[in-house]
Amino acid sequence: MTQEIVLKNPTSLHEHPRNQEFFDDITGSKWEEFKTSIAQMGVMNPLIVTEDNTVISGWQRTRAALELGMENVPCIVRKFGSEDEILRCLIETNIRQRGRIDSNHFKQAAIIGEMERLYNIGKRGGDRHSEAFKQTKAGVNGSVTNQDDLADMMGLSPEHMRRIKSLLAITPELRELAEANDTPMGLLISIAKTMDAEAQKEMVSQLGVFQQEVDSQVNKKIKDFLLKAQSEKQQQTEALMAQSSENQRLKEELTSVKNKAERAQALLNDRPDEMQKLDEASRVLFDQLTQSNQEVEEAKAEVVALKKQKEELEQNCVSSQEYEETTRQLKEAQEKLTAAQGEIDRLHKRYEGLPTSFCDTLGIVRQMLKPFLAVSRETWGTFPMEDQIKITRELNSTVSLLNPLMGAA
Repeated sequence: MTQEIVLKNPTSLHEHPRNQEFFDDITGSKWEEFKTSIAQMGVMNPLIVTEDNTVISGWQRTRAALELGMENVPCIVRKFGSEDEILRCLIETNIRQRGRIDSNHFKQAAIIGEMERLYNIGKRGGDRHSEAFKQTKAGVNGSVTNQDDLADMMGLSPEHMRRIKSLLAITPELRELAEANDTPMGLLISIAKTMDAEAQKEMVSQLGVFQQEVDSQVNKKIKDFLLKAQSEKQQQTEALMAQSSENQRLKEELTSVKNKAERAQALLNDRPDEMQKLDEASRVLFDQLTQSNQEVEEAKAEVVALKKQKEELEQNCVSSQEYEETTRQLKEAQEKLTAAQGEIDRLHKRYEGLPTSFCDTLGIVRQMLKPFLAVSRETWGTFPMEDQIKITRELNSTVSLLNPLMGAA
């Protein structure tokens, strides 16, 4: 018989209240693939709904249509004679469409228990006097007449189905604990076969106390790890702040040095003619002082000759007037040298900013003057007459060389 298909807005549909008791929602990558298929192909198989828009078959398609914002989905509105008939359709159609039961073991056990109730299936087969059995024989609900038929419909072996069914003896408290901790099914089956409901409740109570102790230890460990992490983070923050402060100090110092260098460069750029003149003056002065140094060396040789001449003058009884004249000349030379020394010192202070070669030249002049000043002040009276005359001439010559140099400076 052809059934009429009507379009309904998915927002008007709602899930059967016991659907989650038997079946899990599709999640993860499988759900994304399922939605993609619906988006591309649409809802190919109509939903089965009751007259009050309760979805009996097709809740996952309804979810996808809602998420995709579809305005209509195809539906077959079916009338049911009882709630058991609705449940039987809910379970059977979902099993046929999914191909296998992929719910967790507790939901599989709930399906087995509900199907046995609906078909009045006992350990040794079905109840041949039940209405469900009669409908089955009439071909309304397939060929489910015993546990083997039920196992075949669910895609399980009879033995495995019996093992899963034993989970129905697990109390709700233990089931919640087992699902939260992913307890192996084999262990749960052993518990179901060995412990009654009261023993299971006692075990859950003891496990709750143990779990509290474990949670307390875990929380303490978490706090310890947290405190350690906070301390390490604080140390890292302080180290970063110290490094940042040092970097700022170095940056400011670098900026200061850079500013000084820029000011110095600007000063040099603003006074190029003056710097060139100073450089030329330093070179001239160096050349003149080098020449003076050479002449001083020659004067030293002449001193030796003066000593010998003095000895000869003393032997020849040089007149007192000639001796006094020589002494006067030497005194004048000494005064000029002293003045030259002072002038050189003044020049040194004046040209401290000149290139190193110029300052070195002034040092050479000082060294040239030191021997004459020492002779005139300390040992003049001990020199023979010819030496005094020679030194006097030498000093006069040196002063004559220094005068132009002082004038140029």
